[in-house]
Amino acid sequence: MKHGRDLHCDIAIIVTTPQSVKTCFRGCIRSFANRGWSVSVVAPEDEAARELVEHEGGSFHALDFDREISPWRDLISLFKLRSVLRELAPEMVLCATPKAGFLGSVAAFMCRVPARVYAQFGLRMETCRGPKRWLTWACERLAISASTVCWCVGESLKNAVIRYGLATANQLVVLGDGTSSGVEFERFAFPDTEKVKQVTPEPQSERSLPWIGFVGRLTKDKGVEDLYAAFCRINEREQKCRLLLVGGFEDGDPVSPFVRQAIENDSRVVVTDFVTDTSLYYPHFQILVLPSFREGFPNVPLEAACAGIPTVGYAATGTVDAILDGETGTVVPLGNVPALAQAIGAYIDDPFLREKHGQAARARAKRDYDPERIWTELYRLFCRLLIEKGISLKPGPTQSDSGQIAA
Repeated sequence: MKHGRDLHCDIAIIVTTPQSVKTCFRGCIRSFANRGWSVSVVAPEDEAARELVEHEGGSFHALDFDREISPWRDLISLFKLRSVLRELAPEMVLCATPKAGFLGSVAAFMCRVPARVYAQFGLRMETCRGPKRWLTWACERLAISASTVCWCVGESLKNAVIRYGLATANQLVVLGDGTSSGVEFERFAFPDTEKVKQVTPEPQSERSLPWIGFVGRLTKDKGVEDLYAAFCRINEREQKCRLLLVGGFEDGDPVSPFVRQAIENDSRVVVTDFVTDTSLYYPHFQILVLPSFREGFPNVPLEAACAGIPTVGYAATGTVDAILDGETGTVVPLGNVPALAQAIGAYIDDPFLREKHGQAARARAKRDYDPERIWTELYRLFCRLLIEKGISLKPGPTQSDSGQIAA
């Protein structure tokens, strides 16, 4: 490790999937690079992710992770990651997403990286059962124990971590109003109108019917089965809406074959598969629905908010932070399909309520969730941790930020 008086701080960001690089850390790399820090990103190889990292002034280091539990391959990944960290010799490591969070925290501890931040983006154990739940609990506990601090992306997530006995309050921190990365307001509020037209969903008949929207992985823990059940319930007597699913089905935690077949054969439903730019689809929604059973702090409600769209969601960890019930959307009891259908139906039947909550959501997203605000809060946290470790920071254009922490 380098401990010179005018230390140039090196930070390594470790994530499980390239998609996390492109969503959760877009802008973060540039923000830290502009402060004079060297940023290395460790993630599975992906051309778009590599281009983004290098464009923002960082370096990309390819390393594969299995998203699902795989003890032998995970052990191999751990030792490969330890080798990468020994080569990079960073003063700071930020580990995010469950698998990379666990392996990265342990590898950084093994390499004696001075400051280790585990970014808790959501508790996978909340939707696990049996031995898998115990194993994921143990991995979370170890990851937090191996870290200097655990950054929880929302208050409800922080409370859940404490409630499950994974950490004590003094090990945890929430930055600002929560969220992992904020939201690019201009991008989602004012997407390219020509590109929006190009992705107009089929079927294009019955244009007067509103679209219910969903954005994310089409899996069981994202509540896709409940969403489709609520959709069918709403349209039981007469067709009142259509369903646009922006995402693709996954083999991990899959929806039941019966539900998947019903969705794929339903002419009222459009499934886009995975898309590169979700901002083009929000203008087609009238309502966003997020019936997820677990989250950290979901960005999708914030993206919809920028477009002036209210969200209906379950009262799950993370979701309750992203939606202000009765103000920017509606939160219903976890797993209550009739309540979910009723809340969606209320927005379909009341355009004034839909507009009111949508505009309140838009104002909140613009006011509270600017990405640079999140990166500045994260930078100040990092500075505080480094100062506590006795590591000097090289003066940079925003040295006043670290000065505030030291004061």
